[in-house]
Amino acid sequence: MPAPALSVVMPAWNAAAHVGEALESLIAQGRQDLEALVIDDGSTDATAEIVAAEIPRAAAAGLALRLLRQANAGPSAARNRGIAEARGPLVGFLDADDRWHPAKAARHIALMRARPEIDLSYSGFRDIDAAGRDLLQGYLPRREILEHGALLEGNVMHTSTIVARTEVLRRLGGFDTGLRTYEDFDLWLRIAALRPGNIAAVRERLVDYRRHPAQTTRSWERMHEGWRMVVAREARTHPEAWARVRRLAWGNQLEYCASMAYNAGDMAAMRRLIRRAWAEGGPRLATRKYPLLMTAVALASHLPRPVQRALSRAHRALRGWAQRREARQIGAEPPPMAERAARRLADLLHGAGTALARRPNPAHPFRSLPPAPGAAKLEAMAARCERILEDSIAGFFLQNADTAHGGYLEDAGPAGFFDRGDKVLLMQARCLWFFSELAGAGLRAAEAQAAAAQGLRHLMARFHDPATGGFHDRVAADGRVLDPLRLLRHQSCAIFALARHARLTGSETAAGAARGALGALARDPAGRWLDCAAPGGEPAGAEDCARHLTQPGARSFDSEIHLLEALIELCRLDPDPAHRRQLEAALLRCLTGFRLPGRPASLTGWDNASDRPLPGRLNAQLAPGHDLELVWFAFEALRVLGQPPETLLPWARQVCDAALTHGFDAARGGFYNRAGQRGPQFLVPERAKLWWVQAEAMVAMLEMHALTGETRWFEALRRTLGFVEAHMLAPGGGWWRAVDSRGRLRDARRAAADQGPYHNGRAMLRLAAGLRRLAAGEGAR
Repeated sequence: MPAPALSVVMPAWNAAAHVGEALESLIAQGRQDLEALVIDDGSTDATAEIVAAEIPRAAAAGLALRLLRQANAGPSAARNRGIAEARGPLVGFLDADDRWHPAKAARHIALMRARPEIDLSYSGFRDIDAAGRDLLQGYLPRREILEHGALLEGNVMHTSTIVARTEVLRRLGGFDTGLRTYEDFDLWLRIAALRPGNIAAVRERLVDYRRHPAQTTRSWERMHEGWRMVVAREARTHPEAWARVRRLAWGNQLEYCASMAYNAGDMAAMRRLIRRAWAEGGPRLATRKYPLLMTAVALASHLPRPVQRALSRAHRALRGWAQRREARQIGAEPPPMAERAARRLADLLHGAGTALARRPNPAHPFRSLPPAPGAAKLEAMAARCERILEDSIAGFFLQNADTAHGGYLEDAGPAGFFDRGDKVLLMQARCLWFFSELAGAGLRAAEAQAAAAQGLRHLMARFHDPATGGFHDRVAADGRVLDPLRLLRHQSCAIFALARHARLTGSETAAGAARGALGALARDPAGRWLDCAAPGGEPAGAEDCARHLTQPGARSFDSEIHLLEALIELCRLDPDPAHRRQLEAALLRCLTGFRLPGRPASLTGWDNASDRPLPGRLNAQLAPGHDLELVWFAFEALRVLGQPPETLLPWARQVCDAALTHGFDAARGGFYNRAGQRGPQFLVPERAKLWWVQAEAMVAMLEMHALTGETRWFEALRRTLGFVEAHMLAPGGGWWRAVDSRGRLRDARRAAADQGPYHNGRAMLRLAAGLRRLAAGEGAR
């Protein structure tokens, strides 16, 4: 097995609440050359079980995850064990309650490969609270090189921001286990003293540093004692350097202790410490912004409480503005337009429906609810999903290879697949994704690998337009281009399929095509994606748009959520900040860009010119399928962005409540395709139940049950799965396209250009895996 480029060491003691997020952030690095070593330091909670359960998923994503267990010996001993076991030339550190941003590993590996004189590199960080919300504070490095004397003035490096050379860490003996605090500061100082200019900064905020009451760093007395022990050692070993910085170092440290006392609510200690900070630090302290801020806070603490709260809000806003201005000055963070989208998204997540969170759950449509399912019931349901996947989806669609022309046959009726004479990008991309996913999961792997390889060759040979990087929409069997238009929904599905294939197989062809197709997506002058465009990027005409059920200047909810899915997978493939910014903007559009005040469901179309909903009856109806698909897409997007999915639960509850109350058949199971609206109330005039709506609804119901523990979501899942088994599985394989409310056949197609193995195949894969995680006592992933 080749040695990894970077080994990430994670000490964990009773970290069950957050260790899953930390591991998810490592998986999101999207690299095949990483190793993660989690050292369980004698935990008494479920930490080890959570980590062990993540090992197979990490391996599938290319992350070599190892769990090491030991009796409780403290974080220094745990980190030293990880350093000793590391196989990579570089060691990074990540505490079990922190998170790395997706570009973190790539930035440090590139820096330290290019500059062999650097022994340690660090990045900036942002502070988050226990729920993962941005606290609008943190640190962004301004110096490219950090010298020993500057570091001695005050530690600016959190452990989770560090990547160092393994050989240097081992040569210095690692962390001092005799220190209970500031053991990291002690080691960084010893590294800095080896030679000048050997500590470099990656000037981006690439770590989420979590502040919560359980941290050891919340005790200022304990922290101060550890600092005194470290600097006493420095005074003995480097007396001249210590003499130059002693007063400023003392002033900085006492100011830091004052801030910890303030956060702990000890106002008397805070005032006492800030006075001592000025006495020790003298005039040089006035050149630093944080002592000045803490002094203002100390003075304001004598004011009435309402005035203090108003000042605190103003301080928070000013701090956020100052950090954004500082980031732009050194060019390390997003430009203003993308920054505003990210900030709007952060604001939305921070206050995501607090009024809704206080609202009691509405009455569910069930007469009674059974108790929460046990492990045996969950395992049995997972086995049912696997049977459906094998018998009705995988076995059926593995018959659709077009051996004569390449790619896949797209149409199937009661008699099976037949050649229509042309092929559409949407179906070809979705079959490529499905067969890649099957092979990655080890299900009929040889057949699936061959089918995926054939699909990739056909997609690149017949659909790909190398002149623009995009893909034609429809081609004939002989390769003639029948429709060169670029539909956002179809292009997004191609990007998603190619990025996922690249992650699973390492294919550079697929990865390059996914990146090129994203770059080729057309925008209007305002920067909005075009739903339907010509190959050159200009808007398509009215006739062309009408052929594809859209209109010039419109954007559709369906297209935007599939672009969101594509960006999620691209962010997993590439740790590129540009992709992350696009994902943040896409998530924001999906959450806010298709909704009207007081309406719990999304609209299906929007007119960019008037910035109003498109007219028409269908646009005013509730479409449970797309709304529920967005629910679990949004949860996935938050995981990739390093945010806990629970942040959006109030919004998700509102959307799912509307779907369950107005779009669900509680008597027979299953979700309707649409529910009409009259005023604020929903009716259900369209009784059809479509194959893809059931698939997306079941995934969303499982996610909601896993995140909340509420049995109404599981009951909706159970009844829908029963309806699918009884009425939607076609004899000989495939799912019927549509049945009525009683399960009577309304559309006998088993496959079509927009009816591939994507929705139902993905649903069965996710349901089987998710139900087994719940049976094992794990939460949502």
